[in-house]
Amino acid sequence: REQNMSKLGRKMAGVSLKVTAKLGGECWAISGTIDQWCPALAGAPGTRPPRVMLLGVDVSHGMSGQGGGKAAAAIADASGRPATPSIAAVVATMNPSCTRYACRIMKQSPLTEFVEKMQDAVYSLLGCWANNHAEMKLPEIIIVYRDGISE
Repeated sequence: REQNMSKLGRKMAGVSLKVTAKLGGECWAISGTIDQWCPALAGAPGTRPPRVMLLGVDVSHGMSGQGGGKAAAAIADASGRPATPSIAAVVATMNPSCTRYACRIMKQSPLTEFVEKMQDAVYSLLGCWANNHAEMKLPEIIIVYRDGISE
């Protein structure tokens, strides 16, 4: 009985986190200011921390049959080209505590590892950032996390 209650408690905690996030609440945050969690970005003593945007970038290759990834996406259509497009995603933080995000998801040429419309995605995300900040100020620093490229 205790084990069932524990499972129920974990499920309810998960549901409450999802509901909180959907309603615009913040379930977690990076504590402190950027100069505390990334000392290399600290400004001069007594100055405000810089406005920082974190970007995450990844490309996924479609599944054309058994398995997935590049090998499966390489299955060609009648013209000899890979049949399944790759999907690129760029996600950006929108606030200093990294609890608000915006993303851009784009279909692109099959098996393409670089993000074909990266400039458009970043420009759009910068617009979202500006709309979420007083005086429409852009981030002063952008840190990009790119999921590994195997080749």
